[in-house]
Amino acid sequence: MENHSQANVNDIDNLIEQEYKSLKVCELNSQKASHLNNIIQLKNNCTIKSRSNISIDIKQFIKLYILSAEERASGYDDIVFSKIENIVLVADIRSEISIYEYACKLLKASGHEDQHGQCLEKLTKLKKKISD
Repeated sequence: MENHSQANVNDIDNLIEQEYKSLKVCELNSQKASHLNNIIQLKNNCTIKSRSNISIDIKQFIKLYILSAEERASGYDDIVFSKIENIVLVADIRSEISIYEYACKLLKASGHEDQHGQCLEKLTKLKKKISD
């Protein structure tokens, strides 16, 4: 059973490596965000070793997701904040705060005021949760 488990870990590590390679050759931010989403989901479902740098991957996903809104046609260029929330859930709570601080900064700078407000609200709740 342990050998089977180790094989699954190696398979996941290989999939992560393939996704990183695919990420490097993508031109559109939306495609890059999609590969990062895959990487984050794979890392979330595997070993500690494979989870390394997951916070960096999440921040990069958020950046690319926001940038990809500019690539989409009018009417399809909205940022859906729940996509950001769902991806941040895989991080530990202390990392979540750092990630939301980063996301708030990007959302404000890119002019997504509604989502910036949602981000600030989420950040405030997380900080309050830690201080309680």
